[in-house]
Amino acid sequence: LLAESSEYGLVSGDLEYLKPTIESLLQLDGTILSIEILDRAKKPVLKLDKRSSRDDANAREFEAPVKQALLTVNPFAGNTPHVGDETLAPPTASSQQVVGHVKVAANAADILAKQRHRATVFALIALATLALTVLLGLALATSLTKPLKMTIATVRAIRGGNHSADLAPSTGGEIGELQSSIQDMAQRLG
Repeated sequence: LLAESSEYGLVSGDLEYLKPTIESLLQLDGTILSIEILDRAKKPVLKLDKRSSRDDANAREFEAPVKQALLTVNPFAGNTPHVGDETLAPPTASSQQVVGHVKVAANAADILAKQRHRATVFALIALATLALTVLLGLALATSLTKPLKMTIATVRAIRGGNHSADLAPSTGGEIGELQSSIQDMAQRLG
């Protein structure tokens, strides 16, 4: 993201507007030790650094090119040339030129600690979701099997000759309708 936002500064030569952004990045993210903007020849043009000698052992550098998209002009569409005509293909890597580089040095130990923390949080969320799903499944299964067990026991009692078996509907839906039908059948048989 910093490479994309550095394009204007490198092309225009005005890197002063990037300093507040880079300074705030260095303040907000404790893992970032330094940010360096390099020109096309990889010569430093802006560097903000907050590392100490102890940080150098754990530092890892990441570099990204700053690319400038070349404008496509179609002079054949009408009387005037059109920039970015819809009939032209979107910009590709070959239609971009590298105007510089952004190099970020970060503390690898801090990055790994953040990744471990993130993985732990995601694992705990997944575990909590799994536990909640299991509990919900058990509650749904119990709410389904309990009325069915009562219904089966009543049908067995009726089959055994007990026509006075009382089965009041304990739930709604199809199971409640089945229980009402069984109760009506028992009363008629009685």
